[in-house]
Amino acid sequence: MNGFGGFVLANPLSNSTLGLPQGTLPRFTHNTIALTREEAVVARQFGVTRVIGQVGWAARWFPYPPWIDRDRGDTVNMADQAGSFRIGLPMARMLGLNVMKIEGDIIFTIAEDEGTRKDFKDHVLGPPVTAAACFEGFMSEDAEGGFLWKSGQTRPMAYGDGSKM
Repeated sequence: MNGFGGFVLANPLSNSTLGLPQGTLPRFTHNTIALTREEAVVARQFGVTRVIGQVGWAARWFPYPPWIDRDRGDTVNMADQAGSFRIGLPMARMLGLNVMKIEGDIIFTIAEDEGTRKDFKDHVLGPPVTAAACFEGFMSEDAEGGFLWKSGQTRPMAYGDGSKM
């Protein structure tokens, strides 16, 4: 387990997500995802969601595998981020911020917490209008899929729960 660079807390997986009978899992659970050292470096600079998507896609499990494979290799590394428009952009990390694409619309959902809403407004209204705003959002429990990005990609790439897509 020396290869791990960190652990992140993840949205709980439910009985229905795992295809288990109702009541198999306790009602309140905590799930963690083990990141390799290189994945942890990517997560710090580009956000946990970018890494989690790659972990889920590599394991072919949405949104992430419910197990820890202590022998797995990196699913993403810093070289995969070359050319990202997010390089050098200050990123606001906000728990309770989700961004979803629903029928062609991009929808921001922000927690009702006044502190989070103030941070969001400050991050958007602080820079000039021509500047890009970069956020680390977190996957909604209702999500049926997520977008992925790596350097060299020429088309949009996504992964998800095939039964709902």
